[in-house]
Amino acid sequence: MKENKRSLSERLNSGPVICAEGFLFEIEKRGYMASGEFV
Repeated sequence: MKENKRSLSERLNSGPVICAEGFLFEIEKRGYMASGEFV
């Protein structure tokens, strides 16, 4: 497996970091879905 040598601060500065259930909020924020009763 290839190791990524970037530090945490470099990763955070390079763009959005989506983890755990946060992907639902990010997808909704970008307009790809609307949260409803099943989310």
